[in-house]
Amino acid sequence: MRSLKILKNIRHRMIEANIDALVIMNSLNTSYIVGSEVRDSTIIVLHDDAYLITHYINEIPENDALKILKYSPYPPQTPTYSLITSSSIEATLQMLKILSRRIRTIGIDEKYISSQISREIHDHTRNLNISCIDASHIISEIRTIKIDEDLNNLRKCCTSINCVIEECVNKIKSSKLSNIRKCLLENLPETVNSITISCERNANTVRFRVITNCGVLKILIASTIPQTSKAQELWNKITESTLNSLNELSTGEELRLCVVNILDQLWKEEEVFIDLHGIGVELVEDPIITPHSDVLVEKGMTLALELMMKSRDMKLELALTMMVPKDRIELLTPPLSILT
Repeated sequence: MRSLKILKNIRHRMIEANIDALVIMNSLNTSYIVGSEVRDSTIIVLHDDAYLITHYINEIPENDALKILKYSPYPPQTPTYSLITSSSIEATLQMLKILSRRIRTIGIDEKYISSQISREIHDHTRNLNISCIDASHIISEIRTIKIDEDLNNLRKCCTSINCVIEECVNKIKSSKLSNIRKCLLENLPETVNSITISCERNANTVRFRVITNCGVLKILIASTIPQTSKAQELWNKITESTLNSLNELSTGEELRLCVVNILDQLWKEEEVFIDLHGIGVELVEDPIITPHSDVLVEKGMTLALELMMKSRDMKLELALTMMVPKDRIELLTPPLSILT
């Protein structure tokens, strides 16, 4: 099961960090582990157990990896109502007190929660003689390095999305922009449950940008349809330099080389902007790559590259979602010039 594999990776890092329990409260982090949106909830991971403390028990899919405890302000009437409170943080503190005999050191995702919640947990654990440390790096690593199941699902989902985009773009090359949105919305696969589409047309180009998802993971696609020979020439240069730079990278090499190589090939153009970053439960997440970063290509990464080129009379946009399933980068959303 997906959650079980993620928890196994978390526990491995907990052992390395000498942490007995990991308290995860940020909704994006809990949603990533569960595999669906989870609000106002906490996950507590022990070496031999894991608890999901939530108020929305009916919205949580069946999950054998997590023991689900529901909090409620009312006295318990059934076994599912385990903690009497109306607050996620109060329920978490109650559970930590129950578990206090089993744990000596806990880690919390301080980077992702408010300073007030962090102080409450620190004060509470201090009273229980439990050491509390920042373990944000564990969650960051887990979200950066995806399990194979997530990578395979992303590949399948993006294959379907690419086919839909190809079909829709071929249909609307001479039609109204609103038809792009309509076509995509009507034909995207059932695995997609949210989508944002923006389109822009001028004399030289038609640009569109799609943000969608596969489960809890984001997918970013942006492309340009050249309308003139000059725009086509620039578009060919952008796609060629980008694909060449990506194809040269393998695991263990610095991701910044991709940014540097693209800029080296396009430096003669008037304005070129490049963003290379992680993508997952958020559109932009770690790692954030600059020409001076030392982040290496690692198996399990999911990345997005966004490129914008501006000249006097046109703007060209390219955004790719990609992953590292083995030792090379694999494009999940190729540029339109490959699709058509």
